[in-house]
Amino acid sequence: MFKVFKRESLGNPPQKISIGIPVRTIEGYGKDDTNIEEVAFDLQSSEINHAWNVVHIGDEWRFVDCTWDAGYIDDTGKFQWLCNDFYFLTNPDFFGVKHFPYMNDDLETSKQWQLVDETMDLETFSRRAIIHEYAMENGIGLVTHGETLIEVICETTIIISGPSIPIEDVSCEMEEIYQFDNVVQDQYTMAERMGHDGVKIKLRLPTIATYILRIFAKMYSKDNEFGKVATYIVKCLQVSKDMELFPSHGIWGPELYYQDIGFEKAIVYQWWYEAACGEIDLYVPVWEAMEIVPRLQSSEDVDEVANSVLIQTDSRSIVAIARLPKRGNYKLTISKKMPNGSVVPAIHYLITCKHGYVPFMPFPIAFPVVQQFMITLVEPKKRFLPARSYVRFRIISPLLHSLRLGEQTFSKRLGDKWDFTIVTPGPDEDLLMYGGTSDFRTSILCFRTVLFVPEPHVCERLIRTSQSRRSINKI
Repeated sequence: MFKVFKRESLGNPPQKISIGIPVRTIEGYGKDDTNIEEVAFDLQSSEINHAWNVVHIGDEWRFVDCTWDAGYIDDTGKFQWLCNDFYFLTNPDFFGVKHFPYMNDDLETSKQWQLVDETMDLETFSRRAIIHEYAMENGIGLVTHGETLIEVICETTIIISGPSIPIEDVSCEMEEIYQFDNVVQDQYTMAERMGHDGVKIKLRLPTIATYILRIFAKMYSKDNEFGKVATYIVKCLQVSKDMELFPSHGIWGPELYYQDIGFEKAIVYQWWYEAACGEIDLYVPVWEAMEIVPRLQSSEDVDEVANSVLIQTDSRSIVAIARLPKRGNYKLTISKKMPNGSVVPAIHYLITCKHGYVPFMPFPIAFPVVQQFMITLVEPKKRFLPARSYVRFRIISPLLHSLRLGEQTFSKRLGDKWDFTIVTPGPDEDLLMYGGTSDFRTSILCFRTVLFVPEPHVCERLIRTSQSRRSINKI
């Protein structure tokens, strides 16, 4: 290892160490998250804030930054040891992203220590976006927004691209600067996949203010965590009047491995839907029969919206019927249940609801056998039924041989269809529907009787009550 004994100016002869490698100390400007608020360096007012070395190996000078290779400054301002070798003999194009040499008040002479054919001036260096080491190591580039400062009117879109190894996931952090609490707001950003190697990140800001945006990514088929890709200053000049938060999530759309678990390529074509009336049917093509596990979440709540998705299947397709209780953005994740019992996500839909389903009526509880027997529930598509009332039931299934509701057994009327009417029992009772083949019968659907059609908040209370009772019965 070489060792620098003292600093020297560019004009002095290079100092040789004991192993005979020429080395120089270079002073100048270094930029990172710690000083990102200094959007522009100025030769007259900005003080030199960093120093590094160049060593002469073979026929060329190479960069070494022992300080930045030793660790980093954390959010509390403390130095954390984390040794690596990214800044050891670094490519000059990478090194120049965060380093600008300036010594002896001589800009032109200092530029030669950028070690590139086409040098840049300090203004260009100051404006360039901060691309981090993880991005440079993994070949992630900025397709748009190559400058640190982004001025936004209502919303904007940033595009990044990956190399031959695609980007598996993206995460963003956005916080308002010049604020005491610096609350991180990740629901102001949304990422979507663009083909095999690109990711589009949409920003939607709630207030006229200045923010710091940090973009993180994780590469596919690599055993690693998220790494920092880029950092920006985002200045919001105007906001949208009807802005809705995005649900917290990484990349929207299908997972990279969706075809490996039985989903067809057609699912990549659309993943963002708009529901005008609080209910939407989503067609999900598959090339094999499977058990689907849906999960719907609101942008305002991390908890699942209970009994809000009804899955109806045949041999080549899935229809997910989603009910949305109120206006806003929702995340619907469609997952496949594997033979070992694990649940693997396949696609993440973003649904923008203009008007909620009022009064909100959750679907009946559907057991997994509904998908196994390819059951289509025509009516009633609601969890709560009026007590002591006539209710019509219509069911379609090519595989069911028998059907029972409460104490009554029913037969098919025509082809694969059941159509019958019953008088429901008294209030506050679970009404179970059973079905199967000649050798097998199990629970299919579960309804609940009530004295009146409940308002949305009462529906939620009834759902929680019935779920608690089922949990107690299992004990």
